[in-house]
Amino acid sequence: MKKLILEKNDKCGAKLLLSGGERCNVSNNDINPDRDYVGQNIKSLHSVFHAFSNQDMIDFLTQHGIETVVEDNGRVILKSWKAKQLLDLLMKLAIENGVEIKNSVEIKEIASLCSQWPDEWNETFKITTNSWEFFCKKLIIATWGKSFPQVGATWFAYELAKQFGIDCIQPYQCLCGIETVQDMSGVTWNSALVQMQIRNDKKKCLYDQKGSVLFTHRWISGPVVFNSTLRLWNDSWIVSTNNKIKIIFDMENLNKKLINFFHLDAKNSVVELDMKWLRPWEEAKVSGGGVILSELKSNFESKKIPGLYFIGEACDVVGKTWWYNLQWARSSANVCSRRFE
Repeated sequence: MKKLILEKNDKCGAKLLLSGGERCNVSNNDINPDRDYVGQNIKSLHSVFHAFSNQDMIDFLTQHGIETVVEDNGRVILKSWKAKQLLDLLMKLAIENGVEIKNSVEIKEIASLCSQWPDEWNETFKITTNSWEFFCKKLIIATWGKSFPQVGATWFAYELAKQFGIDCIQPYQCLCGIETVQDMSGVTWNSALVQMQIRNDKKKCLYDQKGSVLFTHRWISGPVVFNSTLRLWNDSWIVSTNNKIKIIFDMENLNKKLINFFHLDAKNSVVELDMKWLRPWEEAKVSGGGVILSELKSNFESKKIPGLYFIGEACDVVGKTWWYNLQWARSSANVCSRRFE
């Protein structure tokens, strides 16, 4: 089978090289799909991770002489702290497997020729780009969502799915900071271990987790904040000033600047903030939404369009921070490639 990768950027691996501040995030050593991911059909993730797990990814790297280490919260990274080490391995294996790669290719249009020439071009796609036209029997959409548009991310996967009548959840920014009405310039770049709750105007608790929060002048960020955005549309709550963010501080490990700014003491360790909106796409680590898994077969082929596949962030699957989304991308890719029909 001839294999071709069309890459929009002039070099491959732009987002991979950004992961972990170039230290290269790999996976997480504790993954539970029901707990760590949201989407329309999360139950189906169990079989995907069983086919290619986080340990399988670690073993794959070990077999090729790349060591990994586990940090706090189960984060698995390269021991070398060099993302290029993984990229070089993937490029080397691609070449050995006869994969042709074309860079700086921008896709203008994708059309199915099945309806035009059903006998000669059965289940074949025509891909029109800024430079060439390509024809293929099987087409895998492995683009990420709109997050990190500064390295070429677009709505491509979502728009293509809609073109072919495939049901999607409209993408939304995820794993990003939350803007607040309050000005917190006095404690910018100060962080603290807290319990964070989000409640709606009816006092219903929408989110309740412990973790680290970083304060800036007009927004909060950090792992516990990023993970709260997973519930944005999944639990049908609306981001607005009607939602209140309750921050409960751990007074034993709190610096004086935060204590003085928020007027905290042993009897008053709680601050309430008004939610305004999420930080922009440029700061979102991943996109929520995408192609609904019920639209796809177990090998990620579209049920409506034979030969068309969607994997990774193109699907309506989004995981918590700490590398869960990287593992989903790699697991779905592995299953797709091994189950071609």
